[in-house]
Amino acid sequence: MEQFNAFFDLVIYDTPLLVDLADANLITADVDGTILVVAIDKTDRSMLTKAIEGLKISAASVLGVVTNFHKG
Repeated sequence: MEQFNAFFDLVIYDTPLLVDLADANLITADVDGTILVVAIDKTDRSMLTKAIEGLKISAASVLGVVTNFHKG
């Protein structure tokens, strides 16, 4: 991660689900910010709340939420 940050201005990590997997939670400690991507019609609100609470506990900087799979 240090080599990427030294060489590039912007590095984006696409990780698996936040809830019940450690991968994303481990990465949040070493990044400047986190953007959550939520499948709006497929994600249970309680799972999103649980993910956000987990990010708060790890002191991650949540920059925002992007929604996808919206049927307009």
